[in-house]
Amino acid sequence: MNKPTAVNYTGTQTPYGTKHDNIEIGDASIDYRDNDSGLVWYNSPETTGKYIIFSAANDNGYMTATPLFWVCDQTDSELLRLVNGLPNRRGETPFTTAIQATDWLNSETNYYLFTGEGGGGNPTGFTITITQSGSDVVVNASGTLNLADLNYIGQAQGGGPGGLGGPTSTFIIGGNLGYFDQYTGSTFNTPASFGMFSGPANSGSGDTVGVITQGQPPYILVVPTGYTSNQSITSTMTFTNTSIATMGLTEGTFTYTWGTGGNADAINMVIGGTSGTSGTSGTGGTGGGAGWFFYSDEGSLNAGPPSSNGNAIFVDNSGMGGNTETFNPNKVNGKTLYFHQYDSAGVDYATQFAALQTNGGTLSITQNGQTATYTTTNPNMFVYTALSGNNSLLVNTGMLTQTSTTVNPFVYGDPITLSFS
Repeated sequence: MNKPTAVNYTGTQTPYGTKHDNIEIGDASIDYRDNDSGLVWYNSPETTGKYIIFSAANDNGYMTATPLFWVCDQTDSELLRLVNGLPNRRGETPFTTAIQATDWLNSETNYYLFTGEGGGGNPTGFTITITQSGSDVVVNASGTLNLADLNYIGQAQGGGPGGLGGPTSTFIIGGNLGYFDQYTGSTFNTPASFGMFSGPANSGSGDTVGVITQGQPPYILVVPTGYTSNQSITSTMTFTNTSIATMGLTEGTFTYTWGTGGNADAINMVIGGTSGTSGTSGTGGTGGGAGWFFYSDEGSLNAGPPSSNGNAIFVDNSGMGGNTETFNPNKVNGKTLYFHQYDSAGVDYATQFAALQTNGGTLSITQNGQTATYTTTNPNMFVYTALSGNNSLLVNTGMLTQTSTTVNPFVYGDPITLSFS
């Protein structure tokens, strides 16, 4: 059977499909000529007895207008072959087991693995970032978790705002922790130590989530009381008046995995960087002030979508040489400007971004007195959506009217501000 499939960046599931990140998979019994809900629907390849990897993003993690499909027979060896052959796996060390392949697939939130009729799939993934924000270290957690291959072992109770246990690769995040549910299983794997620090945070809020141990393995996945697979979790905690270096945390990515096949899942903990000001190359001024900052240099595209507060990136795919990064905010068909939901001071722009998508409007993008202004009266020309587990505003310049231009490109290191009307 074929699956009707559409790219859906609106953030809202239609009545006629099931949304997985920016992919929506429909019901073959529905005539989508009469029930398209404003989306363009495509038939997937045959799904019976197949693994199908659906994607709404190209090899570099950026939005596409049409869904992409990779297909293989439903065996571990064929899935291993398929994943090793994906465009952004070429040149990498090949995986040798299907578990390694599905662990990686689940960590790549732009992919959705469909396991054939009656099968499951991978959720949108779960990411924890630990970044420097001024004089504080901030931990943010968001995403969904798949519990299908884990065993429920009961409730427990904790207090305080949570904390980190670097030597044992443990953590727990949330507000007043209270009661929480616990899961574990034979496939649960943890990374090596992520540092020497072990202690509580100064403050925390949101849902309770973590990986703990009762003095020795097995490790235990902690989730909110009554949590069911693929529900959204969001939480944060802050360590005040300290730094990542002072805490002795090891910068890098640390991955927790469990499950197999379509139930495989992972938590990726990313330690390092400064909220809104990460990046080491490029040219520009002295910086300072709140806003959005480039986190990667100009030239060939070598960075993923915004993942930290204050991140901005401008991607131009209009040329023959593939996608490139630019600091020029002016209109080019095929150029998209990306802004993280939060500015570098942690101010949430979800309301303004959602209003632009729903109603249209005018957006002014300013740096050092130069302003590029885009406007539209049509909905869904500005796009507010999740990319790689983080919400961002996408300004597709070719779809908008530009009413003011900058004389020169923007520069690296100075804040970009946004205003709305």
